[in-house]
Amino acid sequence: MRAAIILAAGQGTRMKSALPKVLHPILNRPMVEWVVDAARAAGASPIILVVGYGADQVREHFAGQDDVHFAVQEQQLGTGDAVRAGLEVLPEAVDSVFVLCGDVPLIPIEELDALAQQQRGQALSVLTFKAPPPHGYGRMLRQGEELLGIVEAKDASSEQLEIDECNSGTYCFDAQFLRRHIGGLT
Repeated sequence: MRAAIILAAGQGTRMKSALPKVLHPILNRPMVEWVVDAARAAGASPIILVVGYGADQVREHFAGQDDVHFAVQEQQLGTGDAVRAGLEVLPEAVDSVFVLCGDVPLIPIEELDALAQQQRGQALSVLTFKAPPPHGYGRMLRQGEELLGIVEAKDASSEQLEIDECNSGTYCFDAQFLRRHIGGLT
C-alpha cells in the first residue's frame, strides 16, 4: 500500500499574501490540488496533508475527499518535523510513502511512478536535477552512485557548492525505514 505525505504547512511569506501559499492558484486551481491529484494518479492513498498556516482554509478546500487526511505541524521546524507530523496519522498498513512538497504543482506523474519503481527494495529514492549554477538548492552528496546525504546550500562548504546535482524535495520512502529514522515511530 502506497501513501503520500504532502507538506503544506508554510505561510509563503515571500508571496506577500494572507492566503496560504499552497492555495495560490495555478491554472485556476490551488497548487496543492495539482500535487494531490498527481499523488492519486501515482497510486497513493491515503494522502496526508501536513498543515499549519491557514490549516482551516486547506481543510475546507479538501472537505469531503475521503482519501485526504490532515496532520498539524504546530511550529514550522523544518521538513523532518513536518514528515514526523504526517507519520503520526499514517496507517500501519502503508509500505511505501511519497513525501512531496505542496508548492510543486507540476510534478509529472511519470516521474512519481519512476521514483516509486526505483524505491522498491530500497530505503528511499529521491528525485534530483542538475542546475548549473545551482544557487540556493540542497546538494546531493555521493560517493559514486551511493547517496551519502543532502546538504543545504547555506550549510555547504565551498567544495560542496560546486556540486550541480540538486535535491528536488520529492521522495519515495520505505515506510518502516521512515518510521524508524524520523521520530522513532514504529
